[in-house]
Amino acid sequence: MEYRDKFEQLVAPLRREDRVMLDSIFLNGLKEEIQAELKMYESQDLADLMDRALLIEERNDVMMRRGVSWKDRGSTHRFKDPGDVSGVKRESEKGGAGSNEKYRGKRLEPAELEERSKKGLCFK
Repeated sequence: MEYRDKFEQLVAPLRREDRVMLDSIFLNGLKEEIQAELKMYESQDLADLMDRALLIEERNDVMMRRGVSWKDRGSTHRFKDPGDVSGVKRESEKGGAGSNEKYRGKRLEPAELEERSKKGLCFK
């Protein structure tokens, strides 16, 4: 990780008191995808943060070589968008109830509907 090496060279001359903000400075210089993931972890110190960033970068490199970007790894595998009906087939497409004309229920005449309604029977 070139960024880490360069960062360590730049901060080496700083005194201990001046190192308070280094975690934030290091985080701000990272790639967006590494920053986002590091924010989910609690790190003990700067060295821990740097080590974890390196591991994340290595994993992301492997995934990029396989053709999967970090943006593709979203929640699509865990959760389905409730508004997405693209993969849902209608009953008529599935071959389920109502797909075959000869098995459809007969249409009731108005008189039959009224009679069933008075008796409290299902008349839909």
